[in-house]
Order: sequence, then structure tokens, then C-alpha cells
Amino acid sequence: MIYPRGSKGDDNLSLYLEVANHEKLADGWSYLVSFTFGIVNQLTGLAKVVREVPAHRFYKTHTDLGFPQMVKKSTLNSKKNGILHKDRFQVALSLKTLDPSTFGLDEQCGTYTCRLNGFSRAKDQRMITPPFY
Repeated sequence: MIYPRGSKGDDNLSLYLEVANHEKLADGWSYLVSFTFGIVNQLTGLAKVVREVPAHRFYKTHTDLGFPQMVKKSTLNSKKNGILHKDRFQVALSLKTLDPSTFGLDEQCGTYTCRLNGFSRAKDQRMITPPFY
């Protein structure tokens, strides 16, 4: 989930990972993951802002985690940072499942990239990206 104007009403970009279709999960469901968000500098193709969660367990009753202040408005709007380029925003997500007994790497789920066009004209407070599996 992306909050272009911030999830706390502070006008900073917020970014969260949310479990898709969580209302359909069985009672007692949980999943341990590690994930990293990268905000891409579209001029260089490199991640400009990176935030990592080394280990987090999602539950049926706790289905999201993220960063309410992923990118400050001044950084987001600075043309030299390349974060908003031609009114397009790009975020990369690296997601790994973890073995709950050792916190070691169990399975690499992959890296996903999402591009959002017309970012500055987004009227919704919250933008939901397409699900990935």
C-alpha cells in the first residue's frame, strides 16, 4: 500500500506491505518474512531510499507493516533525486520467507517492482498495488 500524502497526515510518502486476501486466511495463520523496500531513482535505476525489515511475523489479525515516513515530501519532490520522473514513481520489494526455528533463509520469494504513473495526480489517500505471489 502506498500513501502518497502519508498515512499519518504529514504529507510524507508512506509505504506498507500487506497480506493479500487476509480475510480468507484460516484462524491461527501466520507467516515469518524478511522484506526490503527500495524507492528507485529513475534517472540511474538504483535504489535511492532503502528500508529493511529483517524479520516480522504476519498474523491473520495483524496483516500489514511498513514505514509511515518512507520518503519526506522534500526528497520526493526534488528533481535531482529522480524519485518522481515524468510523474512516475517506482518501488521495488524484495521478500523472503524465513524458517521460524532459526530465522535463517528458507525460501526466496523474489523481487517485485511496481511503477505508478500519474503519481502527483493521485486523488486517493491510499493506493493499492496489484498483488504478487
